[in-house]
Amino acid sequence: MTASEITVCPPAACSKEVIDRFVQLICTGGAIPDKAKRIYNRVRGAKALAFLQIDDKIVGIAALKIPAESYRDKIGKSAGVLLRKNDYPYELGYVVVDAAMRGQKLSQ
Repeated sequence: MTASEITVCPPAACSKEVIDRFVQLICTGGAIPDKAKRIYNRVRGAKALAFLQIDDKIVGIAALKIPAESYRDKIGKSAGVLLRKNDYPYELGYVVVDAAMRGQKLSQ
């Protein structure tokens, strides 16, 4: 039987190894075409990080992010609505499951 644990915490409470694993999963996930250093800075600036560990290995991640104003404006324009910072202060993002663990409904 495998031991699993979900942890949610602010980035400041995470070790460098945890942040590095977040960035690694984001980069290998392929949805964010950014450089690792920019992603690292965005992860460190998130409101909260969530990660799923199975047998002490982080296999799934998600973050409650603070969206960049330009991104918030782009999404609002696309939806045809004005998204003010106070109305849209956070977004769920960086939802990634390790490729070797996909198909097991871990992100549900």
